[in-house]
Amino acid sequence: GIDPGRSVGQRLDWLDESLAIVRGLLDGATVSHDTARYRFDAVRHAPRPVQTHMPVVVGASGERKGLRIVARHADIWQIWLGPDEVEVFRAKDLVLAEHCRAIGRDPGTIQRVVGGKLVIRRDRGEAQRVFDEEVRVHGWSGAMLSTTWTGTAQDIAERILAYRALGVNGFSASVAAPLDLETIERLATEVRPMVEAAG
Repeated sequence: GIDPGRSVGQRLDWLDESLAIVRGLLDGATVSHDTARYRFDAVRHAPRPVQTHMPVVVGASGERKGLRIVARHADIWQIWLGPDEVEVFRAKDLVLAEHCRAIGRDPGTIQRVVGGKLVIRRDRGEAQRVFDEEVRVHGWSGAMLSTTWTGTAQDIAERILAYRALGVNGFSASVAAPLDLETIERLATEVRPMVEAAG
C-alpha cells in the first residue's frame, strides 16, 4: 500500500517536495531528484501540456505549512470557506502575503479562489429545508456544514462579491449528490449574471 506518513505535517512536506518536481516537469525540464521520499534520474513529461504554463492549484488553509506551500508553488490558491467567513479569508490572505514576501514573490501573482457547497432556491426557507435534508441523508458534520452557502441567487451573488472585493478571482462551487440541478441552473442563469454585472 501507500505509506500515509506519520502526520499531516509530514504529508505536507512531501507535497512541498513533489510540487517542485511537478513544476519542473510541466515546464518541460528534464528532472533528476534524489531524496529519501523521491528518487529518479532524467525524467521528463511527454507530451508537454498545450498551455505554455500549466497552472498548479493548491488548496490550503494552514498558516504555517499549507500557505507557505501555496506561496512557493501555486499559481492558484483555493480555500473552502463559509459565506460569512470574509474576515477569515482576509486574515489567511495576509499570512499568504507574508510567506510570499519571505521568498521574494509578489502575492499578486497568485489567483485566489474560494470554494463552497451551494444550495440555491427561490427563497431562503426553501434553501435551508433542502440543505437540512442533505445533511440528514448524507450525515454531514463539521466543515461540510460550515462551508455550505444557502439562500437565494441574490444572497449567493452578494456573498461572492464580498469575497471578490478582497481580491478573490473565482468561486469553486460544489453541489450535493445526486446532482442538485436546480442549484446548478440558478448558479448559471441567475448568480453568474449578477456577479458579472457588478463588474
